Amino acid sequence: NWCEGLTTYLADQMYAEDHKEGAEYRKNQLLRYQSYVHAGNTMALEDFANASDSQPMAREVRAIGYDKGSMVFHMLRLKLGDRAFYRGLRNFYERLKFKEAGWQDLEASFETASKSDLSGFFTQWLTRKDVPELTAGNIDISQKDGKSVISFTLKQGTVQPYDLAVPVRVTTRAGTTKKIIPINKLATKAEITVADLPLELVIDPDYDLMRTLDEEELAPTWSQFIGARKKTVVLAAADQKEIYAPLLADLERQGCKTVTSKDLKNSALGQGSYLFLGTSPQSLGLFANPGHPHTGFTVDVRRNPLNIKQIMVLVTSASRQETARAGYKLRHYGKYSFLHFKNGRLEEKRVAKSTQGIHYTLMPEPDGVYVPDIRSFDRIMAQLEKSRVIYVGEEHTDYGCHLLQLRIIQALFQADPNLAIGMEMFPRSSRKALDGYINGTIKSEREFLRKSRYFSVWGYDYRLYRPIIGYARLHKIPIIGLNLDKKIVSQIFRRGNMDGLSEKQLKAIAPERNLDIPGYRQRLARVFSAHDLTGFSKKHFGGFIQAQSIWDETMAQTIADYLIAHPGRKMVVIAGTGHVYKDSAIPPRVARRLPVPVRQSVVAGIGFGDNGL
Repeated sequence: NWCEGLTTYLADQMYAEDHKEGAEYRKNQLLRYQSYVHAGNTMALEDFANASDSQPMAREVRAIGYDKGSMVFHMLRLKLGDRAFYRGLRNFYERLKFKEAGWQDLEASFETASKSDLSGFFTQWLTRKDVPELTAGNIDISQKDGKSVISFTLKQGTVQPYDLAVPVRVTTRAGTTKKIIPINKLATKAEITVADLPLELVIDPDYDLMRTLDEEELAPTWSQFIGARKKTVVLAAADQKEIYAPLLADLERQGCKTVTSKDLKNSALGQGSYLFLGTSPQSLGLFANPGHPHTGFTVDVRRNPLNIKQIMVLVTSASRQETARAGYKLRHYGKYSFLHFKNGRLEEKRVAKSTQGIHYTLMPEPDGVYVPDIRSFDRIMAQLEKSRVIYVGEEHTDYGCHLLQLRIIQALFQADPNLAIGMEMFPRSSRKALDGYINGTIKSEREFLRKSRYFSVWGYDYRLYRPIIGYARLHKIPIIGLNLDKKIVSQIFRRGNMDGLSEKQLKAIAPERNLDIPGYRQRLARVFSAHDLTGFSKKHFGGFIQAQSIWDETMAQTIADYLIAHPGRKMVVIAGTGHVYKDSAIPPRVARRLPVPVRQSVVAGIGFGDNGL
C-alpha cells in the first residue's frame, strides 16, 4: 500500500513545507516512528497493507505506512529533483488510472521520468526493516591556505549500510556552508572547507532523511511513553486509585503494568519507562515537587534521569471527573511534553527543547570578562553583604581557595556578626561536636577531631581548614555540618541504588530531590567519565547521579532549614566547586525550599600563589 504514504507526503508534508514548517513536520514523523516502532514489532514498508485503527499494533503499522512512506517520497523527490519527480507522478497516473497499481509500477514511472535506475533506492527503502543511524567521528580541524578544513567520518550504525545522500551543515561567524555527502559504506571519510573558524557541524538539520533521532533531538513526549516496550504505572497510594481510575483502565489496556509505590524498588527505576499517578516517594526523589497546578489534570513527560533512553511521566489530577474529561484525549497529543487540562479543556501544551539535527560542537567562541570590570575586594564584599547565602567554592587541596574563604568569612563577620558557616566537610551527625568546640565545652582540638570523626567523614588535610574553624571558635560563629554520612553516599554509588539502606539512613536523606535540573546530568556525566573509577562502568552512572543528588539535596535541605530557623542570620557555605554551580548544584535547591526568595551569591577563586584571589 503506497497510497497512504504518498497522500501524507503530498497533502500534509508538502502543506507544512509551503508554510515553512517542513522540517518540524518531518521531525515529528521520525519521532512517531521512533516512539512506536522497535526491533520487535517492525516490518518492511512493502508489507504495509492498510491503515485500520482496529488492527493489532495499529500505531506501529501506521507509523510505517504513513510516516516512513511519506519520508521515502520526500527522499525520492530530493534525489530526482522537482521536474523529474512530478513528471514521474504524471506518468504513473496517466498510465495506471482506474487500474490496480503497486510499488513496482511507481518505480517504473519514476525510472522513466528520471531516465535512471532506481532499483537500489526502492529495494532498500521497501524491503529493509531497520532505518539508518548516523553519527560523526574522528573530527579534526586544520588550516590550509587561510581556510579551515573540517575532516570527519560519517558512520552508520546499522548492520548493513544504506546508500544515502547526507546533508551536512557547518556554521561559522560568517554564515553556514551546506554540503551533500554521498555514503554507501558503514564509515565514509569526508571534508568540508570553510573560510572562517567553524563553530558547529550538524548532520541532516532539516530532517531530509528517514533515520533514527539521536538523544539530543528527542524531546520527551507522551508518544514515547505509550510506545515504550516496558512501561509501568506507579500508584502513589491505594486510596488515590479512584481519582485516576478512568486513565488507569486505559493504560492497562495499552500494556502497562501497575504497582503501588511501596512495592516499587529503587533498583527498578532505571530499567524501563514509568508513569507516576500522584506524588510518590519515588517521583519526589527524582523530580522533587514538579509544581503542577492544584486544579485540573496535568501530564508532565520527562526523560528518566537514571536511563535517558527511557521516559517518566508525572500525572496529577484534582478529581476523578478531571481525569475522565481529559484522559481519553491524550491520544491526540502524542508529540507534546506537557499538557494541562481544566474541565476537559486544554489550557496549556508544550514541547521540551531539543536540538535540530545531529549536533557536534567544533570550536565555540570563548567568553571573556571585560577587564575594567575587575573589582577590588572591598567592592566584591559590598555586593556579597547584600546576600543571605554566600557560597565559596574550593578545590579541596588548594590552600589559596581556603585562604579566600577565610578572607570572605572575616569580612562578612566584621560587617555583620549574625553569621553562620556551613561546611560540606562535616555531616549533620557531627553537630554536637561542632557546637561543643565552638562554645568551648570541647576543650581540645584533638578531642574535637575525635568526636567529629573528621578523618573518617572527610579526610583531607585538616590544616587546610584549621584557620577557618579557629576563627569561628574565637568569635563563636556557628559551624553547621551540611553533609550526609559518607557511608550512605558511597553505598548508593557502589550498589547503584538505594534498596539496601536502613530506615534510619533513609530518614537522613532529603526526601525531595531533583535529578532533572537542566545541565545537571550532563555535568555529572563529564565528571563520571573523567574520574578513574576502576571496576565501574556506564551502568553504574545511575547510582552515581543518585548519590550526587542526595549529597547536593541534603546539603541544600540543611542550609534551608537553618535559614528558616534563624531568620536573622546569613550563611557562608564552604563546599567543593562542583556543589556550588549556581544553575544546577546547591543554590537552586536551596531556593526551591525557602518560603520567600533570598539573594544568593557564588564565589570561586582563581589561585595565584597562596593569596586566594
